[in-house]
Amino acid sequence: YYRFVFFFSMAALPPKPAIHTQHTLFTARYRTKSGVQLQNLPFDHYTTSLTHPADYAATQRLGGDMRAAGVQAFEYLSARDPRHGICGALFSPAAFAARKPDSQQPWLCETSAATVSFKPVGGATVTSFALSVFLTHGRFPRPARR
Repeated sequence: YYRFVFFFSMAALPPKPAIHTQHTLFTARYRTKSGVQLQNLPFDHYTTSLTHPADYAATQRLGGDMRAAGVQAFEYLSARDPRHGICGALFSPAAFAARKPDSQQPWLCETSAATVSFKPVGGATVTSFALSVFLTHGRFPRPARR
């Protein structure tokens, strides 16, 4: 999603039909006594508003309230993953369980107006995401602004 945000936010069209970038995929553990699991009770009653792909009002309010309450980390259902996988987010680096990532892997990315594709450096498997997966009523939703 955010590679498309980057692509469509450029002031001018890119000089080539696709942009090639390098990224690092990493894994890290987190642990906190000040955490919230939004995919579980009682929050699961609000799944529709918390996973809306274009209306961020509820999630922005909730995020502000959690931050003000001292929440350090939270889990939530993805609004963009068709299978609604669980995502994690940290308000504070204090929630990391270690000072360094558990693992890191370099990846290559190709972004065009229709597709974003990722491939691990030295690997053969390509994972692609079509723009159409992220459209809501035929439009590309922009991230919330604060």
